[in-house]
Amino acid sequence: MGLILGLLVNAVLWCIPLYRLLPRAGLNPNIAILGAIPIVGTVLLWIIAFKRWPADGAAGV
Repeated sequence: MGLILGLLVNAVLWCIPLYRLLPRAGLNPNIAILGAIPIVGTVLLWIIAFKRWPADGAAGV
């Protein structure tokens, strides 16, 4: 029971910030549900970190 609760808490702690961050990066926020899968959540983090954000072009960076 403790393991399941720990995995559920971990999934929530990954999915909520991803759901808020993905639209800012120009991605579909529903992809955040995949963040509950441990390896996929890490891959999503790397995609967000190295993706060109929509605001990058507006600022002239």
